[in-house]
Amino acid sequence: MKAALFSGNKSGSGKTVITTAIAAYLAKNAAVQTFKTATDYIDASYLSGVTKRPCFNLDSFIQSEDELRALFAYGCRDADFGIVEGVRGLYEGESALSDAGSTAAAAKLLKLPVILIVDAGSITRSAAALVLGFQQFDPDVEIAGVILNNIGHGKHAEKAKDAIEHYCKIPVLGAIPKNPGLSLPSRHLGLVPYSEATGKDLFSEDMEQITEYIVSHLDMGRIVEIFRDIPAGSPALLCPDSQVFEELTHPVPLNRRIAVAYDEAFYFYYGELDAVFASFGCEIIRFSPIRDELPEADGYFFGGGYPELFAESLSRNKKMRDAVKTAADSGIPVYAECGGLLYLMDTLVTEVGFHDIAASAVYEFCGVFSGTAVIPDKKVLGYAEADAELNGKHFALKGHEFHYSGTALLKEYEFSFTLSRGQGISSGKDGVRYKNVLASYTHLMPVSARAFFKEFFCWE
Repeated sequence: MKAALFSGNKSGSGKTVITTAIAAYLAKNAAVQTFKTATDYIDASYLSGVTKRPCFNLDSFIQSEDELRALFAYGCRDADFGIVEGVRGLYEGESALSDAGSTAAAAKLLKLPVILIVDAGSITRSAAALVLGFQQFDPDVEIAGVILNNIGHGKHAEKAKDAIEHYCKIPVLGAIPKNPGLSLPSRHLGLVPYSEATGKDLFSEDMEQITEYIVSHLDMGRIVEIFRDIPAGSPALLCPDSQVFEELTHPVPLNRRIAVAYDEAFYFYYGELDAVFASFGCEIIRFSPIRDELPEADGYFFGGGYPELFAESLSRNKKMRDAVKTAADSGIPVYAECGGLLYLMDTLVTEVGFHDIAASAVYEFCGVFSGTAVIPDKKVLGYAEADAELNGKHFALKGHEFHYSGTALLKEYEFSFTLSRGQGISSGKDGVRYKNVLASYTHLMPVSARAFFKEFFCWE
């Protein structure tokens, strides 16, 4: 297998669409495993969509080195190519003085060559100064090539290429002309997820046309040459003593069934969710809160997503809402994150004109928690750290928050999460509890929260 990492010089460099196009092109004739650095669900949906394989997220702030390496090795087991897409700029991370959580940290940990995607709009020789600065900022990061984006007419590409190759001593692997048709559709939490974008024809060009256009301006032969060889059939060599890799590749016999809400309203899940749950004996089945009846299960998981955009359809399925409330009242474990938290409230209030929301309205939801969810509210974005108490045990958890909503609880409830970082539901408290229900704004990455999830869903 061969692997490489694609990063940008900044957000908006074109990194996602270019990386997705390269993955789509290679996936036509090979097995391509993709990864996304940091906590992004939506970019990962594009990488997964074009390769037909789950995309795994790598975050060196939330995950330990063992967890990150193990997840990379797990995904690469039967792949021909491994492609890692960075987040924002190459060196953006958890803080200004540390590379924890950054693309650079993942590149160094996995020893992958970096192909830097540079927004070269209106710059030529200055592009070389920019790339040289990226090279010298951390010499342990191997920047092996450059792709130029947003190239103008005339000698723009030639001058930028000549300058970079002269001063930086690395190849320019392509120059993509400025083209508004290459932009991906977006909304208030970022890009419109892949399934929605393709299903509703929101692209100015479909993904295949975008791929053909981008690849036609790249030297794919030289790009593939930069990919680093991973020992064929032996990704475990990346983490030979890894307990996490052993757990993921040798799951225990299944003895519980967890039903996961999954449709256009709920789809913010990490790619390794099935593998992590299987590692402690849980089979995952999926259902739609919009269209289905609630399936019988030993536990339920409501992830994040856009319940506000599908509130009318969710509210209309009263049989589902009543069944969720009954399951909660009966003591069946129910776990919910962000959008799932909103769905478990009494009502959701939406405001007219907020992005894709057409009208102000009040929608009846499940009523597990007495109170109201409201959107829009203050935007919350960032890492979270929590001391979590569950069944008398304590877990040190790291995760992230990303929402525009707020919740107002009308009763006194216990909280399982005390945040040392992050906002949570109220004043640093998160993980609101009712019987065996826990709902939070904090998103957890399954591979790093596996002990917590095992305790929540599998304790006797």
